[in-house]
Amino acid sequence: MSGGVDCLGVDGCSAGWFFCRRRPDGAMDYGVAADFSTLLRGLSPGARLVVDIPIGLLESGAQERECDRLARRMLSPGRGSSVFPAPCRQAVYAEDYARAAAINRRVLGRGLSRQSWNIAAKIREVDAVLQAGSGHVAVREGHPELSFRALAGRPVAGNKKTREGVHSRLELLSPRLTGIRALVAEAFLEHGGFDCGRDDIIDAAVLLLAAIHWEQCLSVPEDPPADPKGLSMAIHYLSMVAPSD
Repeated sequence: MSGGVDCLGVDGCSAGWFFCRRRPDGAMDYGVAADFSTLLRGLSPGARLVVDIPIGLLESGAQERECDRLARRMLSPGRGSSVFPAPCRQAVYAEDYARAAAINRRVLGRGLSRQSWNIAAKIREVDAVLQAGSGHVAVREGHPELSFRALAGRPVAGNKKTREGVHSRLELLSPRLTGIRALVAEAFLEHGGFDCGRDDIIDAAVLLLAAIHWEQCLSVPEDPPADPKGLSMAIHYLSMVAPSD
């Protein structure tokens, strides 16, 4: 388990990026950053951040990243649809959906879903920051449903936006992140309905747990390739984390 550094779980939201953080002194907090570069500023040296956004992008060849394909298989049946195929880098930097879809089909031989295009601006934002260098912050791609799967031993039933889905995910988090129910409630009271959804907060919370247990995380694929810019194409997730004493 990492200690003495900032650990963050981050999820994209309507106002930018929602984060849950454990500070070097062990205290937890949360907030919303308007952009990804702002989020990185002011973090402690050696900070660890897990974000739910594609990192490492294809520019030719295979129709989709191996990590997306493997993650979808791990979450099937039930949650496989939560893994969108990442656009190629050229499509991410396109001006509009029509151009992006045409570019993606030309480069990768497949279309581009609206869901994937809807997160293209955030993919572009993170891609630009990481190509420039994230400095003292280690950044990994994560997927909340993969980490919840590890905690539950199977894909979690219930859509994360429903009462049942929220309850089942908090049941998994509560024994492992002290005070997380109160943090989620407080964060939703402050930001919910305007800056982010309750599901964004819960997703950031499980990614925080992955950042805290950085060394114990697994990835798909196990030996990830690098993209043409040198960024690793891997999705990281928790191995089983026992409840706290």
